[in-house]
Amino acid sequence: MSFLPKNYTLPTSNSGGNYTKLAQGKTTIRVIGSAITGWVGWTDENGKRSPHRSKEQPPMGKFEDRAKHFWAFPVYNHDTNGVQILEITQRGIQDALRELIADKEWGDPKKYDVVIKRDGEGLETSYVVVPKPPSDLDDDAITMIKAKLPTINIDALYDGGDPFTESTDATDEEPF
Repeated sequence: MSFLPKNYTLPTSNSGGNYTKLAQGKTTIRVIGSAITGWVGWTDENGKRSPHRSKEQPPMGKFEDRAKHFWAFPVYNHDTNGVQILEITQRGIQDALRELIADKEWGDPKKYDVVIKRDGEGLETSYVVVPKPPSDLDDDAITMIKAKLPTINIDALYDGGDPFTESTDATDEEPF
């Protein structure tokens, strides 16, 4: 008998519960819904940093740092085998995804997986976005997405709410 179970693997470090965290290395996602866009700024209240999102760019000086333009959208994270929200403020990732969407050979990112590779820390962080050939998701992923996606109210982010607990009337959007 060995010390660890035969098929044991360490839990993935990019598990952020309901949110995809772009940890060092590769994160593989499938976009499963449309994005919301806006601006996010952070405040420090009683030692706790809190995000504040809005559709319009806030005035300068409202937040500790300059507000950043964001995209947020539901994804199936292959690394955690879960439905999550990915929020992107990095312009390089946004530009790479826009190029893929505009490209006639790639188009809608709901039809293929995307690998986002993170390297470095702080100001030295870089990201590379690589599309994978179009493919179908496995049955377990489809079942999970069909159950969870209609319960996500991504617009709750604008009001500081939790998109996973705010009730919503299911989206009419077909994820695949």
